[in-house]
Amino acid sequence: STTEQTITVTVDMTDCNANGSPDVCEIVSGTALDCDGNGIPDECDIDCNGNGIPDSCDLASGFAEDCNGNGTPDSCDLSKGTSVDTNGNATPDECEPSFRRGDANNDGNVDIADAIFKLATLFSGGAPLPAPGSVDCGLDPTEPDGLDGPNYNCP
Repeated sequence: STTEQTITVTVDMTDCNANGSPDVCEIVSGTALDCDGNGIPDECDIDCNGNGIPDSCDLASGFAEDCNGNGTPDSCDLSKGTSVDTNGNATPDECEPSFRRGDANNDGNVDIADAIFKLATLFSGGAPLPAPGSVDCGLDPTEPDGLDGPNYNCP
């Protein structure tokens, strides 16, 4: 015995680039790329840095960094002003290690515990000071803070 059935298939007819061909057809036929598999041709995905690769694919491939995990490459956060980079090292400030002068034990407070921690480091083999520490030379990650100069511990 045979049974006759009718099947209805709905095809998303979205045409993000307005070229007259549905996006799904372009992707399936290979005339449009979809590197992240989201059903949107790459040319219509967000590409904040204009390199021709969607941001999601830049991040997934490791081509771009997203240290704050907001789904946007760090370079775009900085260029759009959604993140700041006070020391000019191309890393958003919120992603850098925190540094507070006097906070030797890195607990976020400047108090007597810091003096004890530093004395232990110096005289009884205690744990080393957290970055930037007392032996590293380099840019002060807290500039401009009005203290000292732009470099710390440099001869």
